[in-house]
Amino acid sequence: MERVFEMRANDILALLIAKVQRKGQRSEEVFKVINWLLGYDAVTLEKVMGSDVTYKTFFDQAPKVNDDYLKVTGSICKVRIETIEDRTYRMMRVLDKLVDELAKGKKSDDIIAKYTVDR
Repeated sequence: MERVFEMRANDILALLIAKVQRKGQRSEEVFKVINWLLGYDAVTLEKVMGSDVTYKTFFDQAPKVNDDYLKVTGSICKVRIETIEDRTYRMMRVLDKLVDELAKGKKSDDIIAKYTVDR
């Protein structure tokens, strides 16, 4: 966990984008789920991607974390998301799960709707 915390956010985000693009999806789909999860708009996300901020800092300094991330369940890398106690690590794994769903062909709007709780 510590190792991924210290990696550069722009490197990991580039890998996530490449993953969905290999499966025929657009990078905008990744940006939409990041915006839903963490509140980054296009301008702020572009700044992050042009910086050396760590992946941990990317999550810890997110503009507006969507509490609905707690509704995301399932396994990622053989770890049940809902059992992860560390908030930052859990959000990282939630983003992984959302990107996996994109890579499987689901649209960001459908993914977001699935996990959004009406308020």
